[in-house]
Amino acid sequence: MKTKIINTILIILVLQGCSKKNIDTELLGNWSSTKSSNIVDLQFFEDSLVTDTWDRKTKFSWKSNASKIYYTQLTNLDSKLETDFIFDYKLNSQKDTLYLKKETDSSFTNQFLKINNAYQYFEKNINLNINLLNKESELISSGNKKFDFNIYLGYKNGQIIAKTDNSINLNRIEIYDLISSTNDSEINKIKYLLFTDKKIPEKQVDSIKKILRETSIKKIFRVYTNENVDYKKNHWKTELNWFGKYE
Repeated sequence: MKTKIINTILIILVLQGCSKKNIDTELLGNWSSTKSSNIVDLQFFEDSLVTDTWDRKTKFSWKSNASKIYYTQLTNLDSKLETDFIFDYKLNSQKDTLYLKKETDSSFTNQFLKINNAYQYFEKNINLNINLLNKESELISSGNKKFDFNIYLGYKNGQIIAKTDNSINLNRIEIYDLISSTNDSEINKIKYLLFTDKKIPEKQVDSIKKILRETSIKKIFRVYTNENVDYKKNHWKTELNWFGKYE
């Protein structure tokens, strides 16, 4: 009996080892494309690959060798379209950026970033790195997002960047659409939601707040983090609820 158990365990270990040899384990996890015009999310599991584009999820079986990914479509099947695909791939030295191309393409035009949590997904989507300031005092919820106009003050390639969701800088802060779409009885709920990196001097943050207060929106809610509010603990595609203080 003991011999049979040992043999069974050995067979399971061999089968597991063989299956993992057919995949590059560095690919396992969540990846999101850097192209904002057509966001594609990839989830590599040991037994499947799930893609999400335009809110349409498709499941594939997959395997890989050192430079190619072979995958077969399992859901959303269309008899008129291909179901088997091959992509060339490579990873950067940090193993956090994935490059893909079709075999017929001359260069790697598709780039994906590895996403470990919801805050990384947020940073990827705004194309900025923002290491939020820690605030030990109790933080409050920012409330209903439909009244928020987001302002981001962070870093990109070592440079300080100030931007909105619709503009690459603060030269023109277009708040008219938000105001016009809000009922008169709720106008007073509109606020700036200010995200600032902790390395940016407070003097510079104050100058940004002064610019914002010169517009028709006077309320500024600054987003913080602390030991009770850790945005990085959230699942990678969770819509984050922001906490902070009015300033």
